Amino acid sequence: MTSSFPYTPTTFRTTTIPRPWVPFRPHEGRVDVPFLPFKPRADNLLDMYKISTHIIPAANPRVTPDTPIPKLPPRSSKIDEQDIKNMGLELMEQQIHQGEGGHCAVANDKLLWNCINRYTRKGQQTDVRMKGMTLFLVQAAGFPKELWETTLCYLLSVCDIIDEIWSWESVQHGDSALLNRENLSGSFDWTDNARDIVNFLVNYIPEDVETSALPIQLQRLPSSIGESREKSGFSSRTLVAVGHSFGGCSVYVIRFSETF
Repeated sequence: MTSSFPYTPTTFRTTTIPRPWVPFRPHEGRVDVPFLPFKPRADNLLDMYKISTHIIPAANPRVTPDTPIPKLPPRSSKIDEQDIKNMGLELMEQQIHQGEGGHCAVANDKLLWNCINRYTRKGQQTDVRMKGMTLFLVQAAGFPKELWETTLCYLLSVCDIIDEIWSWESVQHGDSALLNRENLSGSFDWTDNARDIVNFLVNYIPEDVETSALPIQLQRLPSSIGESREKSGFSSRTLVAVGHSFGGCSVYVIRFSETF
């Protein structure tokens, strides 16, 4: 059987060398803890899991450079095609410049925040399993952390081995974006989302799965716990990470980092 397309030999691609992992450092200066942009949720998931929302400081410093946000075209009944085109070209130029610069060094130290939803099983017995399963979910580009709730309703109705769930939200998405609206950059480096996730998993997620309430702002764990996690993983959790698109890429990047 002949093909309708001529055979083209496969060309070898250039090997990509991962950029150096920029280490974390404490944020310097005054830290004003923001309020959640909504009232705490009072509902449950399937009447089985309690829901709460928490915040943590994002990784500092940022790899994403602090570039101005492009000016949006004025609102009108008639959309000017040239204005839209100019804004698109401006964004493309920023991305090209960002890629050429590499941004391996410190680029931005503005304080940003991550929002995370927590789902805990109601009335669970934490001593049944030595290391209960923790599900960590990372949203796709353009979606909030609540993206996963429909999926969770299907999953949890047939699966009873998950003790706790954390649903992640990047700094420029959903409620996180509302908290960060004064400090967001006009561009975003996906590496920073991976660094923010590592920051949470190493420094903030509690040691044990508990049914008790946690404060809205999670407290940073002692450095000894973070160092132990970097070397040996979690002592009392079996962590399963699930990412969609942008979220999946962010989780995948962590495999090639020098941390965790």
